[in-house]
Amino acid sequence: MWLGDFIHLTTGFAGAHVSVQDNVFFKVFGLVLGALALFTVSIIFLANRISAPDEAYIDPLAHAQLADRIQPVGTSRIAPASQQ
Repeated sequence: MWLGDFIHLTTGFAGAHVSVQDNVFFKVFGLVLGALALFTVSIIFLANRISAPDEAYIDPLAHAQLADRIQPVGTSRIAPASQQ
């Protein structure tokens, strides 16, 4: 079922007819939209295949060094609950 037929069926008007130009527009628009969606998915897949994996997730030493670099500089000193 073409998009034009779907639109014709969902208009709710018994006498509503989609012109030939409208059918051509909907077909071309659908093809362009589908091609762009396919292009987007293929670019995302290609980018994931090309990019190198994150070394921090592979190497435990790199993960430990990363944890050391991002730890807080200082800590907060609070009184124990019994002294409050």
